[in-house]
Amino acid sequence: MKSLILVLLINAISWSTTEAEGEVCSVTQTCPQGSYCTFIDSETSSTGGTGSCEVCPDSPDFCDYDFLPELGVDSCWNECPYKPCSSTKPCSENFFCTYENGDAVGGVCEGCFYPRPGDCSTVANLTFALGVQDCTSQCEFVGCDVDSDNSCPEGYVCTLLEDGAGICDVAPEPDCKSSDGPNVCGDRFYCGLFEGVSSEGGGGDGYCNECPDHIAECFASDMGLSDDGKNLCAEVCQTSCYNGYEEKNVTMDSINYWSGAVVGSPSMELTGALVACSLTGCDPMATAASVNGGDNSESMICLMETNDQSYLWEYVLACQNKGGGAGAILYGDFAEQYQGSLYGVETSIPSVTMTLEDGQALIDATREGGSALPVASMEVSSMGELCFQQCSEDFPCHGEEYCNYEYEGSLGYCEPCRSEEDDANCFARGLTPQGAAECASICSPFMGSPVATMSVEESAVASVNGALAGYGGCVVLALVMMLL
Repeated sequence: MKSLILVLLINAISWSTTEAEGEVCSVTQTCPQGSYCTFIDSETSSTGGTGSCEVCPDSPDFCDYDFLPELGVDSCWNECPYKPCSSTKPCSENFFCTYENGDAVGGVCEGCFYPRPGDCSTVANLTFALGVQDCTSQCEFVGCDVDSDNSCPEGYVCTLLEDGAGICDVAPEPDCKSSDGPNVCGDRFYCGLFEGVSSEGGGGDGYCNECPDHIAECFASDMGLSDDGKNLCAEVCQTSCYNGYEEKNVTMDSINYWSGAVVGSPSMELTGALVACSLTGCDPMATAASVNGGDNSESMICLMETNDQSYLWEYVLACQNKGGGAGAILYGDFAEQYQGSLYGVETSIPSVTMTLEDGQALIDATREGGSALPVASMEVSSMGELCFQQCSEDFPCHGEEYCNYEYEGSLGYCEPCRSEEDDANCFARGLTPQGAAECASICSPFMGSPVATMSVEESAVASVNGALAGYGGCVVLALVMMLL
């Protein structure tokens, strides 16, 4: 239950303030009270370090998860507490007052999307009659048929519940138009046109959605996209770009520890003393030893433990500004070969991540070295922006590229016909049978020597036989032919 103290503390905040709306904001330039930063730079990137201020909703439950980048969602949750309410301060439309602190004091606003039909009397914090009453009156649930376009009133959409029933929920306001161009929603977002949304006259209203893992998902029936929406999704999402980094290790005492460059980190090579640090700064005695040159190095590298993947930039800035570090190694309970991101926040020092086990090994070295701090080297080396094309049978590659079909059967990524790393023989590249056949068919005119076109069955034989050349290839060929 949200406490009475919370309600009293935030009671002075004005949720009706609109002066802040539209103001530019960033990590260092915060929004006025009662508003949050979207962290969406609509001109450059959907996950940039700047954005615009928006007035807080009545409840942080209504932060726009589908459109805001992770920093924007975090800002909304941190800056927008639950709006206090009472009989004299009612909640906005589609919100209800919990009255959890008693009928006289009131409670906080929660969104109508949380309770479902019949839930108003069973929600845990609705222990007072007025809470149940307000929930029932504010949240009018209308049943609907998910297979029908006309079962909900205008302005509502039919939402399928876990039990198979459908209820009419308030439709979100459209936030994009297809006529505004394919990149209106920013990088890796597309303007979703759903069934029932008109696209006549140059493009209809839609909703910004994050691109799926593969463009084939644009055509899945459960996406609910119209024909125009499916094609727009595939067009926008076919090309994926990311900042690539070379794999580099942190080295200490000739031992290599795998590290992942944090996306957005500047490229730099560094050797320095390892010092344990936190958000509040670094060990002052160790810092003094580093500055005084007791470790025979001129720089200091911060060792910082964190599992907060959304706020790695805070730790890097703390190392840079409070600890005086020249580089940051962030370790925690991360997945194997996890990189992390600065989410557009600019830093002047290189930063990498590593596993909890490796990080603790480095920390142990700082405790066992006595007065001399251990010295390590780290490197961040950017390869710049790397882009690749997704492909399928319906969305082929162009020019001197073929679809490798390595992703779930008939889906894949475009690869160049000519590559210094790949064998000239398509059937010796370790491709799937369908990918090898596509390579042979597309790349024949571009290769130094002709590559015969084969069926998928024939390419399967060639792929297996080529991979095992020198190990009784003819026998393998005969065995595979028997299985086909």
